Parts: sequence; C-alpha cells; structure tokens
Amino acid sequence: MNTDKISVLIIGAGGAGSLIAQKFTENDPILQKYECVGFVDDKTKIGSKLFDFTILGLIDHIPDLVLDYDIDILFYAIASDDGKVLRRVVELVSKTDAQLRTFPPIHHFLEVGGLGQLRKVQPEDLLRKKPITFDYSKEKLKNIINKVILVTGAAGSVGSEIVAQLCGFNIKRLICLDCAESNLFNLENNLKELFPNIELIFFLGDLRNKDTIDRVFKLFSPEIVFHAAAYKHVTALERNPEQAILNNIIGAKNILESSIEYNIKIFVQISTDKAVNPASIMGLSKNFIEYMIKAYATKTTGKFLAVRFGNVLESNGSVIPIFKKQIENGGPVTITDEKMTRYFMTRTEAAQLVIHSAILGQNNNLYVLNMGKPYSIKEVAEDLIRLYGYRPNQDIQIKTIGIRAGEKLEEKLFKEFEQKTKINPYIFQVKSKNPKVETIFHFMDELINLVNPAKEMNVVLIKKALLSIVTKLDLKSR
Repeated sequence: MNTDKISVLIIGAGGAGSLIAQKFTENDPILQKYECVGFVDDKTKIGSKLFDFTILGLIDHIPDLVLDYDIDILFYAIASDDGKVLRRVVELVSKTDAQLRTFPPIHHFLEVGGLGQLRKVQPEDLLRKKPITFDYSKEKLKNIINKVILVTGAAGSVGSEIVAQLCGFNIKRLICLDCAESNLFNLENNLKELFPNIELIFFLGDLRNKDTIDRVFKLFSPEIVFHAAAYKHVTALERNPEQAILNNIIGAKNILESSIEYNIKIFVQISTDKAVNPASIMGLSKNFIEYMIKAYATKTTGKFLAVRFGNVLESNGSVIPIFKKQIENGGPVTITDEKMTRYFMTRTEAAQLVIHSAILGQNNNLYVLNMGKPYSIKEVAEDLIRLYGYRPNQDIQIKTIGIRAGEKLEEKLFKEFEQKTKINPYIFQVKSKNPKVETIFHFMDELINLVNPAKEMNVVLIKKALLSIVTKLDLKSR
C-alpha cells in the first residue's frame, strides 16, 4: 500500500461501486490522492474481485476492517438504498476513526458516467428515497411552458424551491411574491445569477392587503399561482391564533379572490399533514383552507387544487436545523417525546411533486404526496449525532423536554373518511363529501369577523371558534 495516499474502503459493489472502482483503475483526477483497499458487500460476494479490488467482508465488518486495513475514509456507493443501510453505516463508522463520504447524487453519476463532487454525508441522505422520475413530455408540460407564474411565499423554504425548479422549465415570466424583505433580496441575487435568461420579477408585499394582490395581478397578468405563503410554526401560532386567521386564512382568501377575478388557469394551495385531525391552530387553519379551495373551485373554469404533505427536511425552524445547531453547541439535543414520529421529505422532492400535481391535477381535488414511512424523531437525533462523529448520550446527550402546545406524537396524511386513489407512485388523489359551498363561506365570514380591528381580540374565543368550525366541516365531509 502507498502510505502517501489516503486508504479507501468502498461500501457497495453494485453499479455505483463498480463505476468508482473503474475510475480508480483509470487514474481519475478526482481519486488521485486515494488508494482503494477493497469493498464491503453481501456475503455471497466475499472473496470475489471487482476491477482487481477484493470484496473483503460485510457492512457489519466495517469496524474490524477499518482497523485491519488501516482505512482512512469510506466511500458510500449504494445507489438503490432508501436510507436504512446508510443509517447503519453511519452508526458503524462512528465507532471508528475513519471518515465517511459519498458522491451525490449517486443515481446521477451512474447515468452520466462521472463521479461529481465527493462530499460529506448530509442529513437528507439518511432519510432519502429512491429518485423521483417523471416523463416531462411536451404534451404533459403544456400547462406550464410559456406561462406567467406567480409564487407566493417565494422566499420561503418550499416556495424558493418551487421557484428554482420552475426556472428549469420554459416559462414566460416568474413573479416571486413575499413579505420577508431580506429573504426576497437574497432570492433575487441567487436566481438572477443562476437563470439570467428568465424574466424574473420580485415583488415585496403582504397577502393580507387585497389591494397589493390586485396590483400584482394587474401589473404582471399571472396565469398560474402556487400559493406557498403561510405562517407555519406551531408554537408561535398557539400563542398568536389571530395571526392564523389574519395571515393564513385571510391571505388565502385574498389570493383566491384575485385568482378568480383574473381568470387564473391553475391555482395550487400548499397544505400540510397537520391539517389532518388537527391539534394545533396552524393545522386548523390549513384544514379550513383546504375547504376554502373546494368552495372557490366551484366559481372557476380553471383548476383549483390543494397538495398536502409532511415535514420538509431543510425548512426554516424544522427539527434538523435545530438539532444541527444543538450538536454544534455541544448539546444537549432536545426532543419532545421518545415516541414522537414525523413524515419527512426533502425540499427538492416536495417542490417537484407539487409542480407535478399542478400538471396532473383536476379542479376541486386534493392531492397527498407519498411520504413513505414516518421516522422516529429520537432516531433522527441519534443518526445526526453519529453523522457529526459523536456518540449519542455519551458525547452528546439527548434530553426529553415534553410535548409542547399544539403538538401530536404522530401525524396522519389522510383523514379517516377520505377515499384515496394512487395516481402514480408518488401522489394520491383524495376525495370526500363536499360541504355546501354556502356553509364554507359562512364559516369564513364568521372567522374573519373574530379578528375585526374594531373589536377587542379574544384569543380564547378564536381558538374555540376555529376548532368548532373545522370539526363541523369534517363531520359534514363524512
């Protein structure tokens, strides 16, 4: 062995591992400072060779092989893994002094035949699913290409990803609306550099102001709306329930009414699994907005639909960034309950499926994204601690602090009375009985009246009314 080079053990002797081995034999410039010692794979392959490199053992043998062969770094090369194997690898590597690296995205470099940039394993890798693939033929894209598109909440976590992906299509004009000045400024700088040939408009405005929304429609004539703007933090809205009505519900009402008035062809509302059997003000408001979409869909010849999904992995205020900061500060990592689970999806997946729902969707329909299985928050914390090279509850403590107001131990993607149909591997179409449109509008007026500026704000009354109204609508939908 050349002691001047970094010794490497490759995890996985399939297509991705084979490509890496081939690149070693070809003296690929990316691998010049490394020397391949061998592979680990399943027991049927032990002792066999791949491009003159021996398969030395199983994944479970990693700690012993690192010691026996003085391994400095391990390359993760299992393209088909859903994250389960990678989480086991992270656990095993954390018991050694070796480092773990991968080539993202593995499925891409298998297609193009290049390695790409070697990097550290990221939190989203631990929860990854098989790559999403769609046939974006010209016929299927006719609802998107050469259109003027408005994205509200464009500088937020999901909105900014929808914007970035839309820039990859041949759209006519993209209007990015947000009320967060600094975030919108940063989005503008990033997008203008990445997509210099697309007509991009950045509009600073508040959805609660109907005149502002009408001005956007008059000036820029959007044909499609992706409504991603909303207050979403559970605990913040528990303390300030009036904002769930002022921002989420009245904001949605304003953008919906303008969309009807200006004959929008497609309107897509971003919803959440917290709208199912809601225990929080945020979930209640999103539940009610799903009903609002149904009501306004009866007043249009366009397609008005909602898309419901779970937690977005890298979103602002989500658990992963919080855990990362706590680990970087030396702990403890705080979880609310050891039994708590959540559905997770990356921003890329969520935005891709939201756009696809808009392409496929029909008027007055609800679509739910296939989130896979829910993840244990405790296990996510443990995996992330190991990813940083620490040992859970030894180097970094995990502390249980109890469930906060509005939180549930687990979320559901579907209401018990909803009928779901899988329209492709990634998206469900969901149907239920529709309450009378007049009933929805009556309840909407009732909620808006609760936050009338001329009246004294009553937080307790707002919570009680929102819960009562959503419960009645759910009962009428059975």
